[in-house]
Amino acid sequence: MPAPQGVLNADYTVKQYKTPTIGRAGGVITGQIVIGFPSVTGNFAALTNANASNYTILSYDNAKRNGSPAPYHSIVEDVRSLPATGIPYSSKDNIKQGQLEQRRYYGSDGKAELDIDYTNHGNAQINPNVPHRHDWNYNNKPQRGPWYIVETDLHYSYSQLVEDLNTGHEVSFTFVNVKYYITQNQGSWYLTKLGESVPLQSASTPSELLTLATLNNESLQTLFNNGSLVDISVY
Repeated sequence: MPAPQGVLNADYTVKQYKTPTIGRAGGVITGQIVIGFPSVTGNFAALTNANASNYTILSYDNAKRNGSPAPYHSIVEDVRSLPATGIPYSSKDNIKQGQLEQRRYYGSDGKAELDIDYTNHGNAQINPNVPHRHDWNYNNKPQRGPWYIVETDLHYSYSQLVEDLNTGHEVSFTFVNVKYYITQNQGSWYLTKLGESVPLQSASTPSELLTLATLNNESLQTLFNNGSLVDISVY
């Protein structure tokens, strides 16, 4: 079978595997290969900041935000861990026993900058939410940061939001291109707008805050359910 258009230098097989979020996926390219746009030619390994187009960077950022494969994406199977460096603006999947275990994104310098883990690492108490994300920060120890979840990785309902807040998690979201935060401090809960020191609303419990708080005269529940709150992250 010939390689699909857009796949370079690849001896490949077509397999199927399951992931927790996308179910059964057919026609998945496996092996140490790179998948790109049909119009792209040349050696992807030569991709650098100097020749990466704005389109590539934008597509990569959108893929990372949505948790989808980057335009330059490769798949490996049954390796212990994904490499810490890769092609700039690319992603790589680790498939173990037919299951997607981890997706890693590589930034402008080729260093890992984001992992999406599709398992709880064998410890549901420490990592209860699957999938979840880890950011890389090379100024910190450990360099891979704590887990968090975003609503684009799973079907996140309003009831789950309430449950997460009631169990002590904090939340950020975007509404009309402005970032907001639901946080707790000294036993109280606050809705705060990015860049402002005075909270928009405070309450003694997260449930009370969700009941009282409004944006543009609409309750947070209404805005959540109609899709007006985006980029929801739970910490």
